[in-house]
Amino acid sequence: MKEKLLSLCKFIFGLGFWISALSFGMQAYEIMLSKSSENVSFMMFILFTILNTNSILFGKYVVKDKFLMWGAISNLIVCIITLTLIQIY
Repeated sequence: MKEKLLSLCKFIFGLGFWISALSFGMQAYEIMLSKSSENVSFMMFILFTILNTNSILFGKYVVKDKFLMWGAISNLIVCIITLTLIQIY
């Protein structure tokens, strides 16, 4: 029972990263369309980048869950793209 609950928690946590990557992707898309990053916080995306890097290491070395790790990697990639777009626009 404990293993099933742990697996479910890891899955939900990993799914959260994938959903987060999708929402950050929409933010990046909006910046590209509007050619403006006026209402986007650079510091927030720096913090998300740091947290996602930590989550990748946590997923790989602590819980050894590839779904969680790749969710965090996708989130990190989208955060880096958004940071780049903030710098451009």
